[in-house]
Amino acid sequence: IDSLLGDCFIATAVYDTPLNNEINALREYRENTLRKNMFGRLFITTYEKLGPIAAFYIRQEDSRRQWAKRTIVEPALEFIKD
Repeated sequence: IDSLLGDCFIATAVYDTPLNNEINALREYRENTLRKNMFGRLFITTYEKLGPIAAFYIRQEDSRRQWAKRTIVEPALEFIKD
């Protein structure tokens, strides 16, 4: 399923599913904006290496999921909406 939907490791850990409107918005931003420039592609490459490790840690406890949602996912969603 990740190959079809894209790897949004941290957001998937936060929402406990890869099927979420917020995650879809992040995927669209990745595909339509980040992939179009060198720095965006560098971010994607780095995230693809570190994201699974962070997601594993986040997924272990609900308090970590809530922290990641509040400090990573929600700010990212606000950023891409502007």
